[in-house]
Amino acid sequence: MTGTREAIPKPRPILERRILRGLADLHYLSGAQLTRLLVGPKSDAYVRRHLAPLEREGLIRHDFRQLRRTNAGPTEHYYYLTVKGMQWLAGEGITVPIRTPLAAKRTLFQEHMILVNNTIIAACEWSRMEPERITVETIGHETVLKRDPLVIPVDGKPVRYAPDAWLTIGIRGENALNLLVECDRGTEKEEQWRGKIACLMAGWTAQIRERFGTDRFTALIVVNTGEGEDKDRIRAGQLIAWTRAELRARGKQAWGDNLLFTACDPATHSGQRFFTHAVATATFGSERIPIL
Repeated sequence: MTGTREAIPKPRPILERRILRGLADLHYLSGAQLTRLLVGPKSDAYVRRHLAPLEREGLIRHDFRQLRRTNAGPTEHYYYLTVKGMQWLAGEGITVPIRTPLAAKRTLFQEHMILVNNTIIAACEWSRMEPERITVETIGHETVLKRDPLVIPVDGKPVRYAPDAWLTIGIRGENALNLLVECDRGTEKEEQWRGKIACLMAGWTAQIRERFGTDRFTALIVVNTGEGEDKDRIRAGQLIAWTRAELRARGKQAWGDNLLFTACDPATHSGQRFFTHAVATATFGSERIPIL
């Protein structure tokens, strides 16, 4: 009997499978981010050894474009799935909803996604370090959320809105922590920001509740300009002032406690510290408080 047998894809090591799944969920990650997400900060070389065969076999690719230098030093390569990588995941029963050609995107888009991912990774790291107590139950990523934005009526006009991320963090013995995340890189003007706050207020108890299944959540605004802690704190203060003005104009001051602002960089703090130490400020507050 003659014939050609179909090639059976070879099984991949567990860490390589987890790398591919991480890129399916968060779309665009550096080696350092993957290390923190999957195994811990002291395993960087271990993760990079598993990145090499994935790239060699065409399942992932890294972005050759140079992102601008940050106060933390020069940036590194960031990885994303190829079509072949998505097909491999599909064979494992994992559907990747979209593929964004990130190498062709502008730098500001990339930097914003890095901040979004650092915030999500902080939650995942916290869960990995305290698995008996903390679980990340839901991750909504901007890349997916912005493909299907909410339509919210604001002052009689429909406005399209999607948060940068949505996180539901389960906490043993306590109510889940629902976070609507907005990441600010210091690019929005006052009119844009106040319009976003107006949209958030208008959709809080209707459109947002319908999409995410609850109106009991905290809006977390994470500020990182890439220009240092002092600039981040100044920018956070600016956003707080604009938010106060918009809430007062709409008679919504009572909602101020539901909006938290932090200039704490989620990339430089442990997940546990980022969420449970006093790193945030409420809209009308004067003291720093924990996100949780």
